Amino acid sequence: MKKTGNIARISLIAVFSAIALTFTGCVKNNDNIVEQTTLDENGYTDYYLNNPDRSGYTLYLSTGTLTNPLSNYIETNVNKVSGYAYDWQGLFFNYTDGSHFIAVLINTQGSFIIVKAVGENFYYYNGSTWTSTSFLFASLSLNMGYNAVNAIKVKVTAPTTYEVSFNGTVAQTFTETQVTTGLYKGFMFNIDSKVNEGFPDKFFEVKFKEIFAQ
Repeated sequence: MKKTGNIARISLIAVFSAIALTFTGCVKNNDNIVEQTTLDENGYTDYYLNNPDRSGYTLYLSTGTLTNPLSNYIETNVNKVSGYAYDWQGLFFNYTDGSHFIAVLINTQGSFIIVKAVGENFYYYNGSTWTSTSFLFASLSLNMGYNAVNAIKVKVTAPTTYEVSFNGTVAQTFTETQVTTGLYKGFMFNIDSKVNEGFPDKFFEVKFKEIFAQ
């Protein structure tokens, strides 16, 4: 079982909060509670757990840093294998710390959100501006259901302007001027309540593979 980096807690349901903690890569105890991160045969980072203590968390796995702020594009393949159908998963970038980042997240139902953290405040893009009220988009370009791979791409088209694509089709553009200097990037996903996830009898599993980032 391979360690993949840091995991942080970020509540994504309506309001965010960030609490950093270190993840060792594999946890298993006598109660058959499992939490592990491995690399599968296709090079995907595979996060798998039935740990009720993660309920209500949003976690991130860092894939390292850029040498300069994102200037070209970042692309990640995402595959939700099991868990609550309305969980969010995707990529984050321009990350400085738990209070400064941008994320593009999808679910198995064909919806996506664009969210940013600025200090103690968190905002959702609604198609024209950033608002503190959560806002969901729908995209016909997203492959729906479990075990469906979706390529999420965020391209820089002009200074502070970004273009979001799913599986090669442009879905949204947005401008963001506050979170521009962070160099960290990676995978982000949330875990719903113990009841909705069915822990510990059922398992949550999501896979990610970074395709490009520059």
